[in-house]
Amino acid sequence: MGDRARGRGALGAVLIALLTGALILPASAAAAPTPLASIGSTGSGAGQLSAPEGVALDGSSNIYVAEFGNDRISVFSPAGAFIHAFGVDVLPPNGGSGFEVCTTGTGCLAGDSGAGAGQLANPHGVALDGLGNLYVVDQANHRISVFDVTVPSFTRAFGFGVDTGSTTTFEVCNTTTLCQAGVAGGGAGQLDVPAWVVIDGSGNLYVSELNNDRISVFNPATPSFTRAFGWDVAEPDGDVAFEVCPTQGACQAGDVGGFGGQLSGPNGLTLDGAGNLYVAEQVNNRISVFNPATPSFTRAFGWDVAAPNGDMAFEVCPTQGACLQGDAGGGAGQLDDAEGVALDGAGNLYVGELPNDRISVFNATVPSFTHAFGFDVVPPDDGSGFEVCTAGTGCLTADGGGAAGQLNSPRGVATDCRGAAWVADSLNNRIQRFGEPGTPLPPCPAAAGPAVPAAPSNAFTLGELKGKKLSLTLDSAGTVGVTDAAQASGASAIAAAKKRLKPSSATGGPGIIEVTLKLTKAAKQKLREEGKIKVNARITFTPTGGTANSQTAKLKIKK
Repeated sequence: MGDRARGRGALGAVLIALLTGALILPASAAAAPTPLASIGSTGSGAGQLSAPEGVALDGSSNIYVAEFGNDRISVFSPAGAFIHAFGVDVLPPNGGSGFEVCTTGTGCLAGDSGAGAGQLANPHGVALDGLGNLYVVDQANHRISVFDVTVPSFTRAFGFGVDTGSTTTFEVCNTTTLCQAGVAGGGAGQLDVPAWVVIDGSGNLYVSELNNDRISVFNPATPSFTRAFGWDVAEPDGDVAFEVCPTQGACQAGDVGGFGGQLSGPNGLTLDGAGNLYVAEQVNNRISVFNPATPSFTRAFGWDVAAPNGDMAFEVCPTQGACLQGDAGGGAGQLDDAEGVALDGAGNLYVGELPNDRISVFNATVPSFTHAFGFDVVPPDDGSGFEVCTAGTGCLTADGGGAAGQLNSPRGVATDCRGAAWVADSLNNRIQRFGEPGTPLPPCPAAAGPAVPAAPSNAFTLGELKGKKLSLTLDSAGTVGVTDAAQASGASAIAAAKKRLKPSSATGGPGIIEVTLKLTKAAKQKLREEGKIKVNARITFTPTGGTANSQTAKLKIKK
């Protein structure tokens, strides 16, 4: 399957970022849902949507929507009122102003697609942590972009080469650097068509990768890569087993297939209160469950997933050797292109199915199918409208369309504390809410979300230059490095020939530290001859456990 086909059409699922850390109770049968509300309409104006995919709810049940078609994030209240949208050049007129926030009062435009700081290119899955950080799968850029939603602003992005363009290095870029698209590939921390994200209570960020057929794990506070897991993801190749790759340089893309723990088109992600990670598999048409702490595979469920083949029924496979690829279709408990997933507080797992135009619901604790809902899902297909099917009634593929409660390429589901399900109805360019009649609207009671430790500040100010000693004031402890600005920015051979500084560094802080500038041999000769010399210096401060921040300064050194 080509990158584009997997990266947009078949993989349009929505990651639903459930605020994890909440207690998951023993699973119970979810109540039969009915359509309750619809949010959005087709377009790029304020409150309009274009191919909504990623959906996340915050602690007040405000709705954050990643718009694949508009390259921006739109935010709605629980009642469906448009609050604002943010992205690059979303304010009329489109004047190249950079990152902006638009409202109903200002009017809104589609964001400019690109790879600059805060710019999005086909935003996909989204997840919120307990500190107001929104993690966005910037899919066409092969990176994760991070925004502060309290006062909407771009903070950083991470992936391979997002700062310098390096093809071999995991990097972080921010507003002080020139962000660029990540370099796709299978290295440690490298992303290739990332799809969905979810964050656990300890601040670990899990990313599903469609082209690498694995799950990569990051510490988003640093940010840094910690590990990846999947089938044969650790070098050297050919082990034919579930593996974990822990270090940079030792990772590779996973091998596709249907064994237990082997991923084929990993899509939507969600976590339960015990820390189990549920992965919707697009190609394997099943749900695989992992213990990410180990990491290890625990089970998979879907249609005919247990060996031997041919049972034509919903099954659970508990071990590596006994698992098979699920059979695609529209039967009760049968999946076809499993997309976004979400758990409610009672352990019911909601799965969006792209070609089946319906939502299937499972008991995740003791895996079993409970029901599915959509248009004409109960046999026979007689045009009855919105229906709920069970194993007892049998199930059909739903009729896609735009009527109230009808779905057209559902990309995923988010659940709230009231038991309602919010569905990204992608080709209808709207969000639909399903639940019991009379279900009250959120906001829900405050729940503790996962809190990611704040990254240390990388701010610093330049002080005086006395002789060759430059003083700086650091917000945090870390390392300051000084290099020639022309060389650091990749200047031409002529500019590089005028380089006057050797790399130098000093460690210390917070507070005032000094770093001694080191001149090249030619610069020392010029200083002796003329008694003074001007240098262009690039000063980079990297706080311990944080991201780098750079400034360029013109300095005059006197003999």
